[in-house]
Amino acid sequence: MQKLHIHKETIYFIAVIIIAFSVCLAIASNFGISVLNGPAYVLSQKFNISMSLAEYMVQFILLLIFCLIMRRVRIIYLFTFVTGLIYGGFLRLFQLIPIFNPNLEICQNLSLAVRIIYLILAIILLGFSVSLFGRTYLCPTIYDYFIIAVPRKYHFRQGLFKIIYDLIFLIISLILSYFLIGKITGVGIGTIIFVIFTGPMISLMNKLLDKILYVEAIIPKLETFFEGKNEIREED
Repeated sequence: MQKLHIHKETIYFIAVIIIAFSVCLAIASNFGISVLNGPAYVLSQKFNISMSLAEYMVQFILLLIFCLIMRRVRIIYLFTFVTGLIYGGFLRLFQLIPIFNPNLEICQNLSLAVRIIYLILAIILLGFSVSLFGRTYLCPTIYDYFIIAVPRKYHFRQGLFKIIYDLIFLIISLILSYFLIGKITGVGIGTIIFVIFTGPMISLMNKLLDKILYVEAIIPKLETFFEGKNEIREED
């Protein structure tokens, strides 16, 4: 079968848009969102700010923690925040659509069937977007870059590190919910489903995309710059 030819730079923007839509669907489903988005969701509810702004705040803090753990600061790390800004912009744009805006009555009154569809699509699209990010040299958000670069540097098992990473975010979400809002917010059955099915979905999408996509860079020199200074590919 002839593979679909697509540029890595194009894949990057597609991945950012899809992951933003995935988070938008998860929030609108009201079943609980991905653990990585939990702290930002709690902050958005407590301080009545947009999810996008809350994401920027959390990602900035996580970027600082990442630099401390890596024990160095590189210009390349800042690109994760650029990705976060683009992601947040699209998330905000999607939430302007009434059926995806959890603050509007039309979204709050969605039927159970529609909410289930939202959740299923969110999981599928999240797995798809993460798999796409693996096919571009441009950095994903700090959420995803963290779980790739840190295990590589310190020779941790990535699967085990991902579990611990998710648990830490879950604990942070629960603590923030309790002390800031007084009840559990953003964590639900959907959160558990995300934890269980996101990994297998990423693996499934990887196998599928390996079969149908042929990717290459439009700007090889830019790819060389990123890959040459990228902990995802760099052996310390």
